[in-house]
Amino acid sequence: MAYSLFFQVWPWMGLGAAIVLILIAFLTDLFRVDLNIKRLGDPSWLAWISVVCYMLHNVEEYGIDLFGTTMAFPKLMTSLMGGNVSELAYLSCNIGAIWIVAPILAYLSRKYKGIAPSFAIFMLVNAIVHLRAYFIIGYNPGLFTAIILFLPVGIWNIYVCYGKGRISWGKCIASFGISALYTVVLLAGIQLAVHGMINDIAQGLIMVADNALCLYLWYVLGKKASKDLV
Repeated sequence: MAYSLFFQVWPWMGLGAAIVLILIAFLTDLFRVDLNIKRLGDPSWLAWISVVCYMLHNVEEYGIDLFGTTMAFPKLMTSLMGGNVSELAYLSCNIGAIWIVAPILAYLSRKYKGIAPSFAIFMLVNAIVHLRAYFIIGYNPGLFTAIILFLPVGIWNIYVCYGKGRISWGKCIASFGISALYTVVLLAGIQLAVHGMINDIAQGLIMVADNALCLYLWYVLGKKASKDLV
């Protein structure tokens, strides 16, 4: 499959953005809300770290994987399901979620602390998907970063943000539900594409709608969760 120039370079653009965000996170206080607590205890700061983690994850999936394969994830999808998943679907999914939804959630977490762990929960769900795939097909693109980044950062977010005196466990489960919904819609779109039931534009629109819906649900849930912290 021939890939467009932008499709080949966008994960490296994300890597550049991740490096900038890392420098801001560790060398400035821009992402911190409460300067009286350490960075690792600041939910808003952690929300920005989740953005970084997913940008690095995209490099393994779409840049170069552990075995030196470029565009490893779409190549795997093509070999497993066929070549009907379009570049527009991949870009709408990933750029929509990581370059738009995740930063919006991180920004909103300054005002609504309950929003802060939303994307970390999403990372945990994605890590579960990669781990499940490992037991079926072995190493899959994204598995390494899912293990070394998504699992520890996601679990730490749960430790910091949920529990007695913090966000309720019920809202933690609800956030997992939103992440699961995102994954279900994503997989449904892929199946429709694989079976030739939707065209490239429709694939992209499904991913855009998926991101928009889950952003709205995380926002609503996060505002309610913030009341637990008052």
